Amino acid sequence: MPLPSIVPTIHHFGPAHPERLIAVEAGAEGHLIRFERTMPLGEALHDALRARGASSGFAELFGIRLASVRFVHPSIGDTVRRAVSFSAAQRQDAVELVQASAVIGSRFGEDFTHCHAMWRDRDGALHGGHLLPDTLVEPGSGYAILNTVFGAELVSDDDAETLMPTFTPHASDRARSGSEALVPTIIARVLPNEDLTEAAIALTRRAGFARAVVRAGTGSLIGADFAPVDGGRRRIVDGPATEVISVNGVVDAEARTAALTATLVDRQGQLHAGVLTAAANPAAVTFELVLQEIR
Repeated sequence: MPLPSIVPTIHHFGPAHPERLIAVEAGAEGHLIRFERTMPLGEALHDALRARGASSGFAELFGIRLASVRFVHPSIGDTVRRAVSFSAAQRQDAVELVQASAVIGSRFGEDFTHCHAMWRDRDGALHGGHLLPDTLVEPGSGYAILNTVFGAELVSDDDAETLMPTFTPHASDRARSGSEALVPTIIARVLPNEDLTEAAIALTRRAGFARAVVRAGTGSLIGADFAPVDGGRRRIVDGPATEVISVNGVVDAEARTAALTATLVDRQGQLHAGVLTAAANPAAVTFELVLQEIR
C-alpha cells in the first residue's frame, strides 16, 4: 500500500476545471534528429516537425551544445492571483545540455515550445531550469529523439485556474499515410493536485493498454517525494513547485503500478533525482504526460 503523502496540496485562485485528467489518444512516430545550424531551440524543433508533416510533438534531447541558454526557475507567486510564478530570467553562455524534455505545439496561433533541461557549464557544474525561447543550439553536437504526433494538437493557453500558460491536448484530424505504423500514444494534461503516478495508471487503463512507457513528461510537482533507497528515508523536496526535467518509467495497468523516475529542479535552482513515491507527487500547475503502449 502506498505510503501517505506528506507533500501539501496547492491552492490556486481561479475556478477549478471539472476534468482533472484531459487526454487524447493519438499516434506517434519517432525520429532521431541532429541540428545543422545555430538557431533558437524551439524554432529548430518546429522545423523538424514540419519537415515530417506534423505540427505537434514531443522530444527528448541529449548532449547538445548551447551557444547560450536563458532560463527561469519556479518561484512563489504573489499569493493573491497566482500561487506560483517564475524567477527572473538568467543566462549562461557556451554550455552543454545533458538532458531535456520538450513539448512542441502552438500558442495563440504561433509556434510554442515548453522545455525543461539540465546542462553543464564551462566548469562542469550542473544546472537546470525552464528554458526560454531564445536559447540557441549549436550545430553538430548531440541529438534529439523527436516524436511527431498525429491525431492530437497541443495548444497552450492561459489557464483560468492557475493563471499560468499551460498546454492542453485537443483531438485533431491531422493524419499520416501508413498510420498502422504509428505507436499508440496518450497525450495528456494532469491538472493541479492530481498525483502523477495515479494519473499515469488511470490513463493507461482508460486507453486499454496493458502496459505503457512514460516519455518526455514536462511539468511541475508540488515539491517532490522520492522513495527510500537501500533502506534509507524518503527524500522530500520543498515546494510549492518544482519543475520536472524528465520523467520515465513503466506503467502496469493490471497491477495498477507506475514505477517513475524523475529529475527535477527546485525554486533554489537545486537539482534532485530519484524514484517518485507512489501516490505522493501531485501536479502543481500542470503536467504534460505522454504514455506510449508497450506491445
